[in-house]
Amino acid sequence: MIKIKQISANIRRVTCPNPSKFTFKGTNCFIIGQGNLTVIDPGPIIEGFIPALVKALDGENIRYILITHTHHDHSPAAAELKQLTNAKTYSAGQHGVYRTDIPNPFEASGDWGFVPDVHLKYE
Repeated sequence: MIKIKQISANIRRVTCPNPSKFTFKGTNCFIIGQGNLTVIDPGPIIEGFIPALVKALDGENIRYILITHTHHDHSPAAAELKQLTNAKTYSAGQHGVYRTDIPNPFEASGDWGFVPDVHLKYE
């Protein structure tokens, strides 16, 4: 069961069912708009989560999928959401590796296979 919380007139939040010491109660996925929607960070791959999200938004059109960064708890479910909705993915691509001189255990959490349909540039 998907629980969608209304944050403001045009912002809703769904907390993915992936609680951990890094995600607290779960990764927050945001739904922007009414009718024509943008989904931000659909989350990790969790069986049944994305189909349940699409069903909960029945009658609305998911047009855009925005990925803020490519950790495993933010971007992997974008592929399934794209497949079910035909929405394009938008992102700046892979998050950067800032330190190569020391081991960084967080780099293992990167979704290195993610490639957005539309590549955004930071300016």
